[in-house]
Parts: sequence; structure tokens; C-alpha cells
Amino acid sequence: KTGLDGKTVLPGAEFKVTPKDGSRFADDSDSITLTDENMADGLDARLIAGHTYILEEVTAPEGYEKNDPIEFTVDSDGEVTVTSKDAPAEMGEDGTVEVLTVKDTPIQVSFLKRLVGDRVETGVAGAEFTLTPEEGKTFADGSEKITFTSGKEAEVIEGKLIGGDSYTLTETKAPEGSMALTEAAPELYSVTFKVDVYGVIWGLKDDA
Repeated sequence: KTGLDGKTVLPGAEFKVTPKDGSRFADDSDSITLTDENMADGLDARLIAGHTYILEEVTAPEGYEKNDPIEFTVDSDGEVTVTSKDAPAEMGEDGTVEVLTVKDTPIQVSFLKRLVGDRVETGVAGAEFTLTPEEGKTFADGSEKITFTSGKEAEVIEGKLIGGDSYTLTETKAPEGSMALTEAAPELYSVTFKVDVYGVIWGLKDDA
């Protein structure tokens, strides 16, 4: 399990492997769970040549998007072929062992400060913001708060938000020459949103 570079190993993922209809495991198990402890050898001597299996990411590493299920087939000569179209996975060879590498995409969120009613592409610089996770939670790196100052380009936060958690973005200081939003538009002053396991944001208003 790696990042998009195919080299950085990501801990904390959990997978479930199940046989496709008409296929089975050598020990007739219904499914096999793979975690950090058995990721390297959990399928040893359990796959059957000519059979097809489905690899489902149950839990993605913190800060990364969850992948869609990946289908792969064991050929008659024992080689593994990924049959899912556009799957974020690739085959490699580690000595005499076939390695299936699944790549995860980091969750990425961009913030751009704009004035109410302003639809230009560039942002308003100089506003200060604080981003915090829901009570009792932290960001993927263990921190409890992210602060940043807005610029004309969007502020990009990558690999720190955790899928399934909620976050609150608070403007703590308005740009020079503009009014703080607490009285003019209190619903914009503190915005709470949720990031699902696929990195999609829910709960924001169109004008937030």
C-alpha cells in the first residue's frame, strides 16, 4: 500500500479479499482480511491459478481517499493480472514474489477567500483562518489545528484531513479594509463540513 509515487509505504490500511463468483480460495475461506501485520504474506498459498478475486479497501490510511474495489486474476502460470479498468494499482516483481501495489490519493482540500457576491477567480489576501477537527479528533498528522492566511491563490491542504470526519473553518481576522463577517453574515464566519472516505466534501453552501 503506497502513495501515488508508488514508493512511500502507507500504514493503517485494511483490505478484504473475496473470490469472484465461480472462484474460491485454496482453503475455502469466504474472505481474507489484510492489515499491516499480514499485508506481505496474507495471501500466500491461498490463491488458485485461473481464479479471479476482488480486493476491497475497507479502511484507507488516515489522510488518504478510499479506493474502489480492484479485481485481479491469477493466470495459469501463477502471474497476477489486474483486470479492473483504470485501477490505481500496478504489478511488480520482488525477487520471485509477485507484488500488487495499490496506490492511494491523499485527501486534498483547497480554500479561497472571496467577498460575498464576488465571482472572480482570484482570492482576497490577508484573511486569517483556523481549521479544526470535530471534538476529540485530530488531523492525520496528530495536530489539532491548522492556521493559514488567505492569498490570491487557493490555500491547499493535502493529506491531513481524515475521511469520515467533520471540520470547522473559522475566519479569525478579516482582510484590511473589509468588515469581519460575524455581524454581516454570521453563517459564513464559522463553516462546518464533512469529508467522506472518498475525499468528497459535504455540508458547504454554494456561497460559503
